[in-house]
Amino acid sequence: MDLAYWQIGAVFIHIPPTRRNHMEKTRQEHMDWCKKRALEYIERGDLENAMTSMFSDLGKHTETAGHPAIQLGMMLKMTGNLRSREEVKKFIEGFN
Repeated sequence: MDLAYWQIGAVFIHIPPTRRNHMEKTRQEHMDWCKKRALEYIERGDLENAMTSMFSDLGKHTETAGHPAIQLGMMLKMTGNLRSREEVKKFIEGFN
């Protein structure tokens, strides 16, 4: 199957080149890439974008899209349980 298109029934879905690159990685390679990008935000003190980056990047690979920790992370964030740099870093590093 050509990675440029997926077929679902009679519908063909085009996958742009930027998304194709993420799909060619293994699940673990993609997870490591997601964590690296999120941790870069943490190092700059930008906790909000660290979480946003992690959740967004997970959606760019078929094996990590819809990861259950995304919803958990949003709930923890909204209830004030991920406030400090250490808490957010521990949460992101805990993804697998």
